[in-house]
Amino acid sequence: MKISSLQKYLDALMYKDKVTIKRSQIVLLEDGSDKYNLTEIYVDIPCKLSQNNRSILSDKNDRATSISEDYILTLSPNYELKPNDVAIITTNLNQKLILDIIKPFKYPTHMEVSVRKKSDA
Repeated sequence: MKISSLQKYLDALMYKDKVTIKRSQIVLLEDGSDKYNLTEIYVDIPCKLSQNNRSILSDKNDRATSISEDYILTLSPNYELKPNDVAIITTNLNQKLILDIIKPFKYPTHMEVSVRKKSDA
């Protein structure tokens, strides 16, 4: 995949965060069985993470509540991301988040990706 010099300039100017994308892939083991392993697909892609101001609370059981926080990840449209990929984002201020990709949407100039962080409270 070739990235134009204009795209590289825009990435450096607009995107100060970095994202590594991992995807679940089948790996064959020595005994002939297989398992799923997270494999790095892209490393340190320039991006921008934005809050979506949407959090979802749902009762998990009597002792814990599940919390989902939605974000928007913006990056170059030159990458192929899929739902259920894992995005490991390091912000410009060195905050690290691990988010699940929900849905990528491409525009001619950029891609917006709905991502979600799940946790228990």
